[in-house]
Amino acid sequence: MIRWAAMFGRFLKSILSEWGSALSGIPSIPFAIAALFVTGPRQRLLYAFLAMACAIYSSYRTWAKEYRRAEELSQQLTHDKPRFGVEVDAVNWEYEKDADRTNIWFGLTLSNAGAPSIARDWIAVLTQNGEGTRLTPLHIAADMARLSVDRLYIDFREEDLLPARALKSPIGRREQISGRLLFTIGGDRTHILASGTASFALGCQDFDGVRASALVPPGQIMGAQQLHIYPGEQVQRYTDPAIALWS
Repeated sequence: MIRWAAMFGRFLKSILSEWGSALSGIPSIPFAIAALFVTGPRQRLLYAFLAMACAIYSSYRTWAKEYRRAEELSQQLTHDKPRFGVEVDAVNWEYEKDADRTNIWFGLTLSNAGAPSIARDWIAVLTQNGEGTRLTPLHIAADMARLSVDRLYIDFREEDLLPARALKSPIGRREQISGRLLFTIGGDRTHILASGTASFALGCQDFDGVRASALVPPGQIMGAQQLHIYPGEQVQRYTDPAIALWS
């Protein structure tokens, strides 16, 4: 009750302040001029109309101030939220026969146009013929895993992957980070991936639930694989076929 009375008191103070300014300000000038030509009851009616008009005007002015203030606050809050963007640069895959699974490497760039935040909860979905299958994140429990393409390879530890790096520190405004995601799916899916009939959707979110996603459409990942190299990755070459090291 006390809080309501205080709020109503501030409302009346604001209304009366605007009303007084209107009665003595520019809006009153036409009525003052008109009063020079009318007298008696008409003059009283004219001033009554002035009071009513100024009351409506003062109510609008009070509302407009609060509306602008709310809009500015809303824009500030929106501006201060993270605005992640995900761009997929490369998709590489290989079938691991011993575990009967296809391991899929995503190379991507994560950017942030908003407030600094941490990206987490990465997901990936493989879609073919209208049916989606959620991939399983593959964690490197052993010393390292190897991404092999043609006669080139890169060795990774868990902390080298993008999810681990993105958790270490917030991504600032207008900053970006690039790296790899590692997922797996049961069975041999190499023929599906090479045919160009499948698509991928990837996404992440921060602690406040702000989400970002990217789509890899059919045809973008078909054909021969290529190795997209990011800064800091150490690429090595060998003559024998690559053997990935898995946990």
